[in-house]
Amino acid sequence: MQFGTRKPRRRTHASTGCKIRACYPYLQDTVSKLLASFFKEDKTRLGGDATLLMADMLKIFVQEAAVRSLKQAESEDCDQVDIEHFEKILPQLLLDF
Repeated sequence: MQFGTRKPRRRTHASTGCKIRACYPYLQDTVSKLLASFFKEDKTRLGGDATLLMADMLKIFVQEAAVRSLKQAESEDCDQVDIEHFEKILPQLLLDF
């Protein structure tokens, strides 16, 4: 699957129940703490919608990395995906995101 070939999904508002919140309730807290660790000022706050958007982005990033790593392993006639396959796709993946 190539990046950008998926049809865009409709996003639901955080108060009505987003797919990320329903499926991964712990993910929002984890992403919020991860992003907050990079803030330079203690007064900086992160909105709920921004956290949900970032969690969704990370989920898509990981899925895309897995698919590309699998394709790389298949192109090398390997039965198993190894870290070397991930390392080979990583530069292009980072450029795409």
